[in-house]
This record gives sequence, C-alpha cells and structure tokens, in this order.
Amino acid sequence: MIIKISLFVLIFIFTGNAQVKNDTNNLYLLGQSYMRGAQYKDAKDIFEKIYNQYPDNYQYFNSLNQAYLQLKMYKESVDLINKKLQKAQNDINLYGLLGASYYLSGDENKAFSVWDETLKKLKPNYANYRIIANHAIERRAFEKAIEYLQAGKKAANDPKFFSFDLANLYTLTMQFENAAKEYCIILANNPKQLRIVESKILNYIGKPNALNTTIKVVKNWSENRNINFSFLLAKLYRENNEDVKAFDVFLKIEKEQNSNGRQLITFANGLLTENKYSLASKVYNKIISDYKNSRYISSAKLGYTKSLGAELWEIIKKAGTTWKPYYKIKNNYPEKTEEVIAAYKQLIINYKLSEVGAEAFLRIGEINLKIKKNLVEAISNFSNIIKNYPTSRFIPEAFNLRGQAFIENGEMEKAFSNFNFMTKDRRISLSMKNAAKFQLAKINFYRGNFEKAVNLLDQIIKNKNDNSSNDALELSLLLNTTKSDSVHLLKFARVDLLITQNNFDSAYSLLKKIYTDKSTFFVLKSIAKFRFAQIEIALDSLPNSLITLSEIIKDKKRNIFADKALFLKSKIYQFGLNDNNEAVKMYQMLLTNFPNSIYVDKARKEIIKLKNK
Repeated sequence: MIIKISLFVLIFIFTGNAQVKNDTNNLYLLGQSYMRGAQYKDAKDIFEKIYNQYPDNYQYFNSLNQAYLQLKMYKESVDLINKKLQKAQNDINLYGLLGASYYLSGDENKAFSVWDETLKKLKPNYANYRIIANHAIERRAFEKAIEYLQAGKKAANDPKFFSFDLANLYTLTMQFENAAKEYCIILANNPKQLRIVESKILNYIGKPNALNTTIKVVKNWSENRNINFSFLLAKLYRENNEDVKAFDVFLKIEKEQNSNGRQLITFANGLLTENKYSLASKVYNKIISDYKNSRYISSAKLGYTKSLGAELWEIIKKAGTTWKPYYKIKNNYPEKTEEVIAAYKQLIINYKLSEVGAEAFLRIGEINLKIKKNLVEAISNFSNIIKNYPTSRFIPEAFNLRGQAFIENGEMEKAFSNFNFMTKDRRISLSMKNAAKFQLAKINFYRGNFEKAVNLLDQIIKNKNDNSSNDALELSLLLNTTKSDSVHLLKFARVDLLITQNNFDSAYSLLKKIYTDKSTFFVLKSIAKFRFAQIEIALDSLPNSLITLSEIIKDKKRNIFADKALFLKSKIYQFGLNDNNEAVKMYQMLLTNFPNSIYVDKARKEIIKLKNK
C-alpha cells in the first residue's frame, strides 16, 4: 500500500513539472509573438516573469535583453548582463552584449572600453576577437570591428582566416585598396579560391574608383605569384575595357601554361561575343600564326573569318540606313566584302565536309543575298548546304534564306516548295516551321489566295509566344478588315511583294494610286498612305515623307497609324536630318497626344538619350 502511494506521488510530481514547463514554454512563445508584432512592453513583462523563474535559461535571458533594447531601457539591459556576468565571468559573448548595450545607449567610448578590456582580460585567441568583432559589426561599428579583426589576424596561426571578413568590411567602408589586398592574401595562400575571390571583387568594382584601385593592387601582387593572379588581372582589365592589356596578360598565361592556344581561343571567343571584332581577329590570327598544330586551329580560322564578316556588317550598319523601315543596303566597301568572301572560301577548301564548311557557305550566301544582291549565287550557296550537309545545324537557316532569295528573284513556285518542305521536315524546329508557314501565307497573299493565307496565319497566332506570331497577327488583321475590297487588296499585295524585292520605285507609284483612289476602303487607304511615307523614306525623299506623315497625324481621328506616323517623323529628324531639338519636340508631342501608344516607352528613352547628348 505504501509503495502504491509513493508511485502515485511521483507520477503527480512529474506530471505537474511537465505541465509547468509546458505553460512556461507557451508563455515564452506568446512573448516572441509580441516581439514580432512590436508589442515590446507586453513581451518584456512576460520575459521578466519567466526569466525570474528560470535565471539560468540563456534563451529567456537573451529575449529579455532584446526587449529592453527595443524599449531603450539600456540601464536595465546593462544591469541584467552584469548580474549574468557575476556567474559567468569568462563568457565572451556576455561582454559583447554589454558593449553593445552601451553603444546603443550612445556611450560609444564605454562600449569600446568594455570590448577592449575584455580582450585584454580573457585569453587572447582569435575566436574571442571574432566574437567581439561580430558584436561591433552588428552595431555597425565597422572601423572598430576592423581593428579587432586585424588584431585577431595577428593572434591566429593562419592569417588568412580573417581575410574574407576584413575584405567584406573594407568593401563596406569603401576601402577598396585594403579589400583588394586581403583578397590577394587569400589567393596567394589558396589558388583554388580564384572563382570566389573573383566573384567577391566583381560585386564591388562598380563603386567609384574601385576597379582602377583593385587593378593596381592585383598588378603588384601578380609578379612572381601563382598563375591565378594573372587570370584575375586579365579579368579586371576586361571589366575596365582594357582588352589590349588583357591580351598581353593572356599571352603570358599561354606561355607559362603551354596550353597550345586554349586560353587565347577562349579570350578571342569572348571578344567576338562582345562585338569587339577588330581585337578578336588579331587574337585569332595570333593562334593561327603561332600555334599551327593546335587543336583549336579550325575554330581560330572560323573565328577570324567571322570577325572579318562581323566587321563588314558593322561598317555597313554605320552607314546610317538601318533606322529606316525599308532600305537598300549600300555596299560602299566592295574590297572588304571580297576579302571576307575569300576568307570563307578558304575555310571551305580546308574544311569542306565539316560544320565549318557548312557555316562558311551560309555566311557567303548571306553576303550574296543581303549585300551584293547576287541572288542566283546566294541560292546556289544555300542549296549546297542542303544537298551536301544534310545533318548540319545550319540546314534550317539555309532553307529559310534560300526561300527568301527565291521570292526576291521572283521564283514563287520554288519559294513555295521550299517553305512547304520546311513545314514537314523533322530537322526543322517548331519556331522555324511557323516562320515557314508565315512565308507560305505571304505567298498566298501575293497570289490573291486570301482565305488560304488567313488559315495559315491562324495556325501561327495560336502560338502566342512564337517569334512569327506578331507578324502573323498584323497580316491577319489586314486581310480580315480589308478583304471586302479585294481589288485594292490585291494591288496592295503586289506592293508588298515589290517592297520585299527592293523595287521601291514601282511600289511608290502603286501605293500612291491605292491611297488616292476614292473607292479604296478607308482602312486600306490608311495603311497604304503610311506605307507610302515609309517608301518615301526608303527613296531618301525625307521632306516629302514629313509632309505625308504630318497629314496622317493631322487626320488622327480616322487614321489608325497617327501615333506610329509621329514616332517615325521623330526618327526622321533624329537620324535622317540630325535635328535633335526637333526630334525631342516630336517625341514629346507623342507623349502628350498619344499617352496610351505602344511607342511611349521608346519615345521616353530616345528623349533621355538625346538630352544626354
């Protein structure tokens, strides 16, 4: 009987203790909820109650201290921590908290004094310095934190242990030279940290003077150090647009690593991607001349030729016609053009049955199609790829460009067969198949088969994210809104074909007849008149195009192209007449008169660009 009573008492005690602990825990969670809700007074009352019950619980102590700090009860916080210190005189974290309370109270000197004396009193090891530094960082006392980390670095057996922390603080305090030195220490001790160091540096080089300062530091360290300093220096030169200096560094890396052109080909490919064609061609040429047995020779030769080709397209674009809705490419650089073609032909000789050869044929074909307008030769180039390189990744592009060449050359049946084959060929992607369908719709449009054209366009429009969907939607709207005026629509289809074939003079005459004919449906009349203004621009009749566009803008209630006309008028002043002041006026008029236009954002950007000039 006595044993049973004793067991009952024990069970009662344990159950009671568990219930008390559970109640205390629920109370603590309520206090935390008050803290999150910024009800600090209520939280403080709860934490005081439970801390008095469990003074050895560090979690309750810390929560109460946080509540005091939120309520700016700094004296209470200091007293609380000092009482805790009486039982734990070697607890470095408590001294950190004590200094932090003084710092928040505004007594910075007292805070630093507490931290300094603590580090003198307790065993001077690197861990203590880090803990106190973290408390200083938390209170944004960065300079003091740097002081502690530097002292900890001296006390540590491994100095680089503190370098990342110091580098971060130097970056925060805009001391980029010191930050760079710390990163160099890390890299010198552990070359495998290159990617991390590079990433950290790239995060701050956008700050004023940071990049140039870092380059000076890394350059001084790079001498007689591991090769990764050279990689880092080359990267920084690239970020600073000092690509020639980066080239010199890569030459040293190449010599030291003896990688047979591997580093240079990577550098050159990067330059080509960034449209830095002139230097890219020099680097490729260096590989070709100095590393004749390299596995990268074919890539270098292709890159060199592509650089020459890209330079050709660049100078043609700079001729100042690409702003026009329609234009003929003026080849004022025939010698340069033939030099590029000759370079591609040499690639074909050397790598005839490879992807290099296929791409060379494609690039020659593009030049013949778009620059020289040698359509027969362009068709031959593209057909060569289709016939002799059946597995090439350039097959879809070859088909697409050949079809365009057929249309320009007036070979509609061949163009139709070409694009129709594309829609069924398994090698062709869905996006390219839709592009082919759009061309088939255009051919049906030219032939007057409007219903067939609409059916094809509807198939494309279903894929809203497809590249051809916007063009398909525009043509579909034209056909659906003007098909009742089939006579003039057929004439307009003829105009569209003439423009595609770069026959702007004939298109000009026919468009004028369409939009001046009183019997033309008003929607088609608006479209034709706007297209007429575009062709006037293509024929360099800029004053006349300004008059036509002004008429469209004035008739904005009936002409759906009024905002588009005003945007184009702005471009004429900006690019055609080089009258920036008038261009700004036109762009601002667009913002005022057509606030919902799709050209508003573009107009704003151009205004900013012109005003910055």
